[in-house]
Amino acid sequence: MTSNGWVRGLFRASWIGVRETWRVVGDYVLSRDDVMDGRQFDDGIAEGGGPLDVHHPEGGGTTLLQPSAPFATPYRSLLPVGVEGLIVAGRCVSATRDAMGALRHMGSAMALGHAA
Repeated sequence: MTSNGWVRGLFRASWIGVRETWRVVGDYVLSRDDVMDGRQFDDGIAEGGGPLDVHHPEGGGTTLLQPSAPFATPYRSLLPVGVEGLIVAGRCVSATRDAMGALRHMGSAMALGHAA
């Protein structure tokens, strides 16, 4: 224990990192099957290939699943249903919770942001 009450060698983040937030329902909702099957789309705008990582909501670890092939995210997943003139990117892209586990990696996130 240090003089200021901290345990020596114990480090923690200075802020909470939010992994999951609200997701928009778009013209297409990218699914776990789309990711795991390496599905391609005619309107694909970004390729992903990293593992689908699902963090268990109750704690206790992460499930990592590697897609069979690179997968595409369709442009339609960036278009919110019923809203004209808006394109979304990042953690609010239209995808299921499981599929988002592959979209929130840096490479996929940058590609989606660039496409938007």
